[in-house]
Amino acid sequence: MGKKIYISKITLFCFTIFGLTAFLMTAVINKDFLLWADETALFLPTRLFFCDKMQTPGGLLSYLGLFFNQFFAYPWLGSILFILLQGGIVCLLNKAFRIPKPLFPLTFIPCICLLTSLTDIGYILYRNADYLFSNTLGIIAVLSSLISYQHIKRTWQKALIIVLFVLFTYPLFGFYTLLAALLFVIYSISSREVAIKNKLIIAATALLSGALIPALYFNYHYAFLKEIAIYTAGLPNFYWDIELELWLPFLLLYFSLISFSVSFFKSPMSPKSQKRFLPLSWAIYTALLITSCFYYQPDVYFKAELAMNHAIEANDWQEVVRIGDKAKSNPTRLMVMNYNLALFKLDKAGDEMFKHNQITKQASTLRPDLITLYLGAKPIYFQYGRINYCYRWCVEDMIKYGMSVQGLKYMVKCAIAMGDFALAQKYNNVLKKSFFHKSWAEDHQQYIDNPESFLEIQEIKAIRPLLSYDDLLDGDNGLLESYIRYSFAYMEGKTLELIELSLLANLTMKNIERFWSCFSIYTRTHNRIPVHFQEAALLYAGLEGKPDISALVEAKFDKAVVDRFEQVVTLFNQNVDKSEEYNKAAFKSQFGDTYYYYYFFVYDEKNN
Repeated sequence: MGKKIYISKITLFCFTIFGLTAFLMTAVINKDFLLWADETALFLPTRLFFCDKMQTPGGLLSYLGLFFNQFFAYPWLGSILFILLQGGIVCLLNKAFRIPKPLFPLTFIPCICLLTSLTDIGYILYRNADYLFSNTLGIIAVLSSLISYQHIKRTWQKALIIVLFVLFTYPLFGFYTLLAALLFVIYSISSREVAIKNKLIIAATALLSGALIPALYFNYHYAFLKEIAIYTAGLPNFYWDIELELWLPFLLLYFSLISFSVSFFKSPMSPKSQKRFLPLSWAIYTALLITSCFYYQPDVYFKAELAMNHAIEANDWQEVVRIGDKAKSNPTRLMVMNYNLALFKLDKAGDEMFKHNQITKQASTLRPDLITLYLGAKPIYFQYGRINYCYRWCVEDMIKYGMSVQGLKYMVKCAIAMGDFALAQKYNNVLKKSFFHKSWAEDHQQYIDNPESFLEIQEIKAIRPLLSYDDLLDGDNGLLESYIRYSFAYMEGKTLELIELSLLANLTMKNIERFWSCFSIYTRTHNRIPVHFQEAALLYAGLEGKPDISALVEAKFDKAVVDRFEQVVTLFNQNVDKSEEYNKAAFKSQFGDTYYYYYFFVYDEKNN
């Protein structure tokens, strides 16, 4: 009885520590990431959706992976489901490999690998929509199949079962079918009861089945399967050369399963050996769990981008600004775009935009341009009233990566904003079939049923003044920020909001000629001129000696702004012989929150 209590305490302790760590690393630290995981995918309980997923090997894992993925709409719920599935893996491992109780902590190795793979993927999730659960389900399928295989005694039955297993489950599990077949072979070869000749028969049968059956499926069944993916279908969509780090948890995962097979299918360990390996098993468990926490180093910029996206979708512009203000060093380009958008929505851009750091760092990915487009194109284009471009990127992302909750929501809003309520109904009907976004679809159904009420939607009401332009769709060439800047800078504005956007765009582009044409209109239609517009006018007039704005300065400019400009001129005259680096530091300390500093010293800005 004492031994049973001791074993139960080990089991409870291991489960508790792993469960708490997993919950902390997912639902607590990665809450915005899990919400994004739900938004970048879509599960529909329809026959057509199921058939679509079954068009490639491993389709069932993808289908079920998306089913569980939708529970991340509530991060705590999705996290608990993930932890429970890991507990299922632990139970199956113990049953499949008959691991001695003192070595129980070793059964958490695959679970720790899967937890690490979830928290470390970051930006790359956009091309792996079903990723967070599909591999866990694949391991469960492998272990369940292995347990069933262990009950087969006769050699001819084992050989036949291997052939049938690969034949019928390859479309369901893809790579994980081949992994299960490999474990079948190791189990049979490790058995002392099987003759060498029979072991060779089983090994040869598995080898031929694993090699030929996927090739036959490729040639005669699957139309969308690439030849290079015949034996890897169902694995994550990572590149081996530039994303090797993301493969490491999976390599350790598969190595651990093979090691369990080789080690524990042999004769049982003696009690003395078990006692000797007990400290080692605890050391491995502890080391891997700690390594998992350190291996996952949260990208604060990625987290900030996701948090900003969620605040934008909630129309919480104060929260977007608050997140941007928390950035301690150079933010990413997307963070700056979101921050500037929020300032415009709060009617503060003309006074505060250049107080914020406009110098940026690259996102921690080899293709920051793609990430900026995937995360930012839809919300930024929509909020600036570029409806066609928002819709265009929704369609492109759907073609490349499949339907997503976020994409469908923006398609509905774009269609409503442009008055195409039949199109809005089409996309809204799809969202109605989802589990956790049905209420959003029902809320927007009232605007589709009553077209005259669509201006009650806060987002659409806010962008209506920005729609007064010739709505064309030429091409942004994937250059999100550059296109927005140029389109507003050279736009003949018809509303005061568009004139302000044109002024802001020309300030960032340092386009003096276009600035004056918009500024003259702005000064005639506004009683107060924002600080950055005053600074730019004083600077441009001083540099070119024209136009004469003395009367305007006297009437509408703030004395503090004029005095500060005179201080800038004085500092320049004092440092005319100094190096650029010296001047940059000197102006940063005194005028780093002005347009003057941006104009003279921010010239290596990275934007796309």
